Amino acid sequence: MALNIIRNWNVFTFCLPKGTSEEENLLHSACINSKIEMTKYLVETYPKILHETDNAKTTSAHHAAAAGNVALLTYLIDRGTDPWCRTSEEETLLHRACIHGKLEMTKYLVETYPKMLHEVENGKRTPAHHAAAGGNVAVLSFLIDRDTEPWSRTSEQETLLHRACIHGKLEMTKCLVETYPKMLHEVDDGKRTPAHHVSAGGNIAVLTNLIDCGTDPWCRTFEEETILHKARIHCMLK
Repeated sequence: MALNIIRNWNVFTFCLPKGTSEEENLLHSACINSKIEMTKYLVETYPKILHETDNAKTTSAHHAAAAGNVALLTYLIDRGTDPWCRTSEEETLLHRACIHGKLEMTKYLVETYPKMLHEVENGKRTPAHHAAAGGNVAVLSFLIDRDTEPWSRTSEQETLLHRACIHGKLEMTKCLVETYPKMLHEVDDGKRTPAHHVSAGGNIAVLTNLIDCGTDPWCRTFEEETILHKARIHCMLK
């Protein structure tokens, strides 16, 4: 019934509900929601839709990687999707899988396209930075076991711990501090510590853990901002 209704729609002009501007088509939506039968129908009926991107140059394959459905992604690749496609921010499929914490998808991509492990996006963020931000410790551990550099830095000199703190990921933060204790005191290009980033994000449990592990609560950035300044700037005071 649903597919009969779709046949009467213009697939290439379909977007998200009114008021958005992402320009996602029906195939994007099917992949986001991990609907493999719908994906097959759309690709077989409207083959050109396979190569359409949204406003951020996100492909259906990026959405499938984020959803973590390996069968869905392999179907898209078998039908002609470029596994090396990039978003407007130069994110690969592996970046998307990692930020969403999809372990099986991460394993598939690294084992099938091993060079993807070392690709960076516009901010020099590696898949490992995205995994730290996503918060899935198993995903990051897998990447490191496959020779990812745990001390890699972004263009702003952020470490994996900075990224975990920005996104308020407590278990990831604990794992990184326990495994790489010196990372606790590393600063980015603005002399911001992990504590500055977590105070901006507002996760009290993460900040408390950092302080308990030895972070100086009086640390200052290059602009002499304290962690309280960062919390105020990002409106995290109740």
